[in-house]
Amino acid sequence: MAKTKPKIQKFKLSELHAAEYNPRVIDDSALEGLSNSISRFGCVEPIIVNTRGGKNVIIGGHQRLKVLEKLGEKDAVCVTISCSVADEKLLNLTLNNPAIQGEFFEDINEYIDQIRAEMLDDTDYINLRIDEMRKDIFDAEGIEMPGLSDGDKAPFQQMTFTLHDSQVEIVNEATKKAKAAGPFDDSENENSNGNALARIAEAYLGQG
Repeated sequence: MAKTKPKIQKFKLSELHAAEYNPRVIDDSALEGLSNSISRFGCVEPIIVNTRGGKNVIIGGHQRLKVLEKLGEKDAVCVTISCSVADEKLLNLTLNNPAIQGEFFEDINEYIDQIRAEMLDDTDYINLRIDEMRKDIFDAEGIEMPGLSDGDKAPFQQMTFTLHDSQVEIVNEATKKAKAAGPFDDSENENSNGNALARIAEAYLGQG
């Protein structure tokens, strides 16, 4: 069987058409995370389009199209192929097949923590749902989320909060302002988010 040769082509979003059979779904929270990613980095993963017969059917990237439309974009650079409907469906399924996407390496938790430590603030970390990704990785492996090691726990404690999306924006903005107020020179804690939360709490209690 001859290989299909992909090409690059720019389309108006109005020229692209969703596949009626697309099996991939996304909830509002995940869609918001994708929107934050595209707003931050641009659409770095092109939409894949089957141009056969001039139908311009989307094979991969239905959710990216939704986000681009929501953001007011008018066009997008896409990867195109010309193939049969059967191959189109097969590629759609293949693109979403976790069995061929590999696995994260064992030190992914430390890797995520390192990336977070290198960020100036937690805006992107929160908006891109990195903690949710971390949880999904460990859930898939059937292991418990790692916490502080026994040797490092005292005198530190971990706290977990569940927030609505609207609350996340408020907490994120408050945390940024707390960090910008100056270094945490008097704290034994190296976690900037913990220090920022404590600074906010102290101010609320009138101790700051």
